[in-house]
Amino acid sequence: MTFLAGAAAALTIVFTVGWLYQKAGEYDATPKREGLKRQMMQRKSATMRELLETVRVGELGKVDSLADQLQTYSSTIERHLSTDAYVRHGADYFAAIESLNAAAARDDHQATKEAVLSVERSCIDCHYLLLAPEIQVKPSWR
Repeated sequence: MTFLAGAAAALTIVFTVGWLYQKAGEYDATPKREGLKRQMMQRKSATMRELLETVRVGELGKVDSLADQLQTYSSTIERHLSTDAYVRHGADYFAAIESLNAAAARDDHQATKEAVLSVERSCIDCHYLLLAPEIQVKPSWR
């Protein structure tokens, strides 16, 4: 009897873990809109920091995978939370990522540094443009 109870408990645990794994996969495939943009932007920021450090120490072999991560996060945002402004200004970002991959593939450290700056600049420009309606510029005389 204890064998059957143990087997039932083990089976229940296995099915529960399998069900949770399936639900987690479904969540990743169709994330909730609220919080997704923030999560992806945090991931992009963390990856960008890692990319900057990687280029700083000259490990250009890692650049491709980090650039792919940045592209994946941006594509996720574009797919789930697309706005006209994001799509319009995202083209510069994706072009900068391609330049980054090309420079790293050539093992050109100087060009890779310039390409990283181009990626970062495209992020700053896009954020500025997306937030422009919210930015209240105070006159200098105040």
